[in-house]
Amino acid sequence: MWSTRWVIADDAAVTITRGRNTTPALGDIDGDGDLDLFVGESSGDLNFYRNDGGSGSPRFVLVSDKYLDIDAGRRSVPSLTDIDGDGDLDLVLGSEGEGLSLYRNDGTAEEAEFVLDDSFSVTVHPFAAPTFADVDADGDADLFVGGIAGGLLFFENRQ
Repeated sequence: MWSTRWVIADDAAVTITRGRNTTPALGDIDGDGDLDLFVGESSGDLNFYRNDGGSGSPRFVLVSDKYLDIDAGRRSVPSLTDIDGDGDLDLVLGSEGEGLSLYRNDGTAEEAEFVLDDSFSVTVHPFAAPTFADVDADGDADLFVGGIAGGLLFFENRQ
């Protein structure tokens, strides 16, 4: 029988400067081959930590605890995915009462430039918590969203 044993490696890998209800999302937004960290929090702000340590030994350095002045309202929940298939990561941000917001990366895979895309519209429950995966193996990201209603909403990407 297969089993995994999880052992805490660092109980202070990142020190959040303020807030609670932290929700992490990892992705390489600067094209250097390691995972950078976005953290949502109860205030609705978005924290960004650049990984200056590399892929084998991450060291997250706070860049901003109010990244791009993005404010989801309350309880921000970030998710990173290449939603438009252009080779860079975009940011989808869930929230307590504002649903989902898409910040399309109009920059590059090496230098992100997130811009709010008002055309993105997906109806979800309050306390939206998005995550993406290509569950139907068709090459695009499908969307799962948890929320206050319990259960999961599944949105198949049919572009």
